[in-house]
Amino acid sequence: MSQEFCTQCPKQCPKDQLSCGKGRAFFGLGVEEKGYGRDLENVSAEEMLLSQLLNRCGYIASKKGGRQNVDWNSDDKRSIKEEMFQVLQDEEREALRNILEKLLNQWMSERRR
Repeated sequence: MSQEFCTQCPKQCPKDQLSCGKGRAFFGLGVEEKGYGRDLENVSAEEMLLSQLLNRCGYIASKKGGRQNVDWNSDDKRSIKEEMFQVLQDEEREALRNILEKLLNQWMSERRR
């Protein structure tokens, strides 16, 4: 049986030795401290799964593509970008882009309030 590891921060703790609220929220375990994940009891299982998947994808994408000062026009970055999304068909890429834009627009409008 392989051990599960958290992917929510660079520590990548084993599931049975989580050191932060992000990891506990990621695995759906109780979060005692205030802050991240404090309203988990009001979140449906589907919403939690979607959030976890989005977090994991973001974390992995940031590791593959880099976060800061990325020149997406360089040959190295272009091949990484192509590799990241090669599993998706053109229609799926467009649908994913539309969904992410919709989420981002909603979150940004909430932030401005």
